[in-house]
Amino acid sequence: EGAMACISYAFNTLEIDEVVSVAPCVNLPSIQLMEKIGMSKVKEFDHPLLQDSPLLQPCVLYSLKNTISVDLD
Repeated sequence: EGAMACISYAFNTLEIDEVVSVAPCVNLPSIQLMEKIGMSKVKEFDHPLLQDSPLLQPCVLYSLKNTISVDLD
């Protein structure tokens, strides 16, 4: 519920086009949540700020685009 409230606020109040999320590949609960709320996997990468944490460095990036179209007329 909290994640969906954040998505709703981002799209409806802030009117942003896309929400992205990053998690270490070992954080399966976060990855499952991103997928559950409709986010799509973009890529896996080694996070440059986590070089001293080999277990956490492999990360995954997810994205959700705002598909609400606004009629300006």
